Order: sequence, then structure tokens, then C-alpha cells
Amino acid sequence: MSNIVVSSLIDLLGPQTISNIAARIGESEESVSRGLEPAFASILDAMADKTNDPGVLRYMFDMIQSASVSSLTTAAITNLASSGAAGSPLFDMGRRLLPILFEGNQGAVAETIERASGLSSDGAARMMSLATPVVLGFLGKRVRDERMSLSDFTRLLQRQPTMTGPGKNPATSRRGLLPVVAVLAVVAAVLWFTQSGNDARSESNHVRASTEGATRARASVTGLGDFVNRRLSDGVTLSIPENGTESKLLSLIQDSAPASGSAWLDFDRLTFDVASALLRPESEEQLQNVASIMKAYPNLRLKIGGYTDNVGSHKANMRLSQNRADTVTRELASMGIGVNRLESEGYGDQHAIADNSTEEGRAKNRRISMRVLQK
Repeated sequence: MSNIVVSSLIDLLGPQTISNIAARIGESEESVSRGLEPAFASILDAMADKTNDPGVLRYMFDMIQSASVSSLTTAAITNLASSGAAGSPLFDMGRRLLPILFEGNQGAVAETIERASGLSSDGAARMMSLATPVVLGFLGKRVRDERMSLSDFTRLLQRQPTMTGPGKNPATSRRGLLPVVAVLAVVAAVLWFTQSGNDARSESNHVRASTEGATRARASVTGLGDFVNRRLSDGVTLSIPENGTESKLLSLIQDSAPASGSAWLDFDRLTFDVASALLRPESEEQLQNVASIMKAYPNLRLKIGGYTDNVGSHKANMRLSQNRADTVTRELASMGIGVNRLESEGYGDQHAIADNSTEEGRAKNRRISMRVLQK
């Protein structure tokens, strides 16, 4: 998105809306106006940069396709406001995407916005939280309305320069984006008002959704045993199933045998949307546990393996399994685990552990596993 288009977005918000936002968050109107531009531009820049990473690209594409954004009518906007948009799936997706886009450096991006706009550090961070779901909504609308494939989506990102300069063509971007920008400008204002007044409720909604999902995940898996408290070497206490993956991982780490030749451990509470690399909320508990274990054992390195059943082509299965393995490594990285401690590989329908001729067997073959490379 060019500077001229971002400026048009700010114009479409209107001075009264910007004034109301400024009053609500305790910032000057001038700072709010200046902060909107680098916030939207930084998100689009980061997404364009990620088109060179097939795993992240597929993750973003799956994410915007599953975003709960209906037609952007006045009724839909009113519903967003009345239902608490800050706790919506779209905001949750934005929260998960930020550390992936900026590889954990979103704080530095917020500082740049702070310096460029005069916003406070808290105001700049909130501006980033606003920009991400709005950009996701914009791209999701384009993908849906134009029935874009992954290749189309890639080209859309690559041809949207966020800064003017040699070789850039702001007028082209302006013609393509303004019809959607006008609607999203109104959505941005509504989402911002709701978010700024409901941060505590948003966090509460997210925690409740994750907790409820984790409870369902626990109930759906047999043989986990009782959940017991395990105190890690850094003092952190985890509540984990005595027969579950986390307990097996701790046993492997604490065993005196060398890491070489370690068996693969299947995640037992990790689920994805159907035919997608997008993790479901109930997966967060187990990933957080694994991240905590890795933090307690800083020498630990893991390889994440993805597997599918044999439905569909071998090529498609290989791609899906790799994308899912990549998603897990990115989620762990977003939880504070260095990427140099993680590897990922997709094996498709190879190495089946159950009979693919039955649904039960196929379900077992659709799995994510991990192997200890170093401890």
C-alpha cells in the first residue's frame, strides 16, 4: 500500500473519528493521525517480505481464509461493536501473527511508530494491535471477493509497495485499494474503540477460549492418566498428564542416554483445521508446556515432524505436512524459543503408524511428532 493510499485511509477516518480515538486513549489527534500510517505500512511490508517463505505464506493464506469476517455492512459493523470485537477471532489471529511477521521484534517496530508519530509507547503498541486485524480483514475481503488462489495472493502482496520511491506506482495501488479502504476505515474506528475499552475483556475471552478448548482436547484423548504437577529446573510448575507427551519428553531429557537415536514422540493434544496448517486454539496448552520445558533446558533442540494419511496426492500431502510442521516451529518461536533450536520436516503419508483403510487409522496417521536432537 503506497503512502498516498494510507493517507487516503486516514482522511476517510475523518477528523471527528480521529479526535474521538485520541480522547479515548489519551493521545493527541496529531499523533494518532501520524501513527496510523507507519502501523499499516509496517504490517504490509512484513507480509510482503514473508512471500519468500512458503511456510509462512501458506500460514497467512490459511489464516485470512478462515477469518470470521462477514460482509462489511453497517449491520455487521454494529454487531462487531456490540459483541466485543477485541475478543473476536480476527483480533486473536492478529495477536498470533505479529510475532511471526516480525520474528519477535514487534517491540522495535512499535518504537519506530512511537518516534515517527509522537505516540506514547503504549499508544504505539495499541496502534500495531489495531493495524494487524484490519490488514487481515482487508486481505481476506480481497481474497474472497476475487476468489484468489495462493499464487494470486502472493502477487497481491508483492505488488503492494508500502513506501513511494523509484519504481513505485502509488496511483496503481490507489485505484485498486480505495474501494475496500473506505469500508475498512469505518471498521478500524469501531474495532479501535471496542479494543481500547475492553482490553481486559479481550484477554479474558482469549484465556477462556483456550481453557475450554484445552478441556475438550483432554477429554478427547484416552490414556493420558491424571494431570500432575511437575516442577521444572527453573522453578516453573506445569500441570501435565502423567502418560502424556510432555511427561515422555521430560523422561527423555532426564535420561542419561545420548539424544542420538531418540524415538519420535507424537503430540497428543495438537489439532489443525481440516486440510489446513492453521492450529486450533485447544493446541495452545500443549505448545506452551513444550515451550516451558525448552526454556527450562536451554540446550534442548527438537525436530518437528509432520505426517498425513494417504488421502489425496503424495505431493499435496508432503506440502501439508511440511506446512504443519513449520507452523508448530513458528508457534514455539513466538513463545520465546530460538529458531536455531528447532528443525521441521514434512513426511506426508510416509511412516504410517496405523491402517489407512479405516477412519480411525487415518486419524492416527495425521499427526505431529517431535524428536530430541540435543539435550
